[in-house]
Amino acid sequence: MLLNQLSVTRPSIWHSALKYKHVRDKLLSLQRGFAIKIIKGFRTVNTINAIALARLTPIHIKINELAIIETTKLTGTSKYLPTDISLDTPSKPEERLHPSRRKIIHYQEANNAQEVNQILLENTHHIYTDGSRHDEKVGGAFVVYCPNGKIITRKLKAVFQAELKAIEQACVWLADKHIPNAAILTDSKSGLQEIGNPNSTNQIVTNIHRMLDNHSLSVNFIWVKAHTGIAGNEAADLAAKAAATSHNVPILIKFPISFVRKLAQQDSKVASEQFYQDNMKDVLERRRFLYMLSCGELYDL
Repeated sequence: MLLNQLSVTRPSIWHSALKYKHVRDKLLSLQRGFAIKIIKGFRTVNTINAIALARLTPIHIKINELAIIETTKLTGTSKYLPTDISLDTPSKPEERLHPSRRKIIHYQEANNAQEVNQILLENTHHIYTDGSRHDEKVGGAFVVYCPNGKIITRKLKAVFQAELKAIEQACVWLADKHIPNAAILTDSKSGLQEIGNPNSTNQIVTNIHRMLDNHSLSVNFIWVKAHTGIAGNEAADLAAKAAATSHNVPILIKFPISFVRKLAQQDSKVASEQFYQDNMKDVLERRRFLYMLSCGELYDL
């Protein structure tokens, strides 16, 4: 609750005050009360011990994390990325379909090759899409199985949201080839759920909705379980991995705020561990000093 209040009081404006030790100490003192209640400890419990036992992120570190996220939202750029890659903002109302033309897009599910074959219609194009991350490199691909037996593979090196970008590019391919009926199969259930949301503000999904409507595309979306021997899914997976490790110039897709949030949380975790190690060491040294003093050993050093 406390952090929720802090998140709406513009931490990006006042977090610079955390450079002062007395400010950090005041905040930790405030957090100490919550920590003691969580661990049900005595009021004599050391502040650092109480916060550590309660498994809380030290509040000044959490404020820095929130400030990073808020600054990214305000500026549209991130310290984790080059300045030419900007924040993926919600699509504008005029970019989305008119409410009267929006519709829920359903998808089917297939857990194995047999179920896929039962769903797919003959004499239609079947397109498998996939995204892959390898050593912080991201790629996507789609593989088209044509009715005449021809197989077409398209690879794209992405930066973010490779799964959705691959689906979008598959729709572009269908529109360019004037193919009105097809099936798109992917193992990204989250991507299909976002596409199924008629009011989605994700810019890639907005593009997909507009293409389906503008080009009268009738696409049967199918979720397939990954790594279950479905040939098309395995082919798309290999192509996406190859795209991720290629030396092609990546498509500079705008980054989602979830990317910054994840990295900021990772930084907070590292900073918290370092904070506890440093301060626990001080506590242990202080206890050792007091013990030696009480035993008269200090003068033997």
